[in-house]
Amino acid sequence: MRCNQKLITSCSYLARLSEQHRLSEQHRVPKKQDQGMADYGKDYMANNADPKNVQDLTAFVQTLLQQMQDKFQNMSDQVITRIDEMGNRIDDLEKNIADLMTQAGVDDRA
Repeated sequence: MRCNQKLITSCSYLARLSEQHRLSEQHRVPKKQDQGMADYGKDYMANNADPKNVQDLTAFVQTLLQQMQDKFQNMSDQVITRIDEMGNRIDDLEKNIADLMTQAGVDDRA
């Protein structure tokens, strides 16, 4: 009975942590670097008024597109890393729950 209580306590603790993490991610204030592309366009236009010719406009658009591509690649890499980390955490959690169930003498064939 004591191991069952530990299992219940552990599961409820993990559920609370998961909920806290989910809520903190929802209310996260974007960092300055997350604001990027719109700010770059404003800065460029403020410093250079209007593009003087087609070459200036082309250079601006190419630079902006490259920065956007780099930003999306960086974000994609971060998402993949987080998914991998979450997978590892889930594997660890499953192992810990199985260990607790074994200690409690609970049959996990269900």
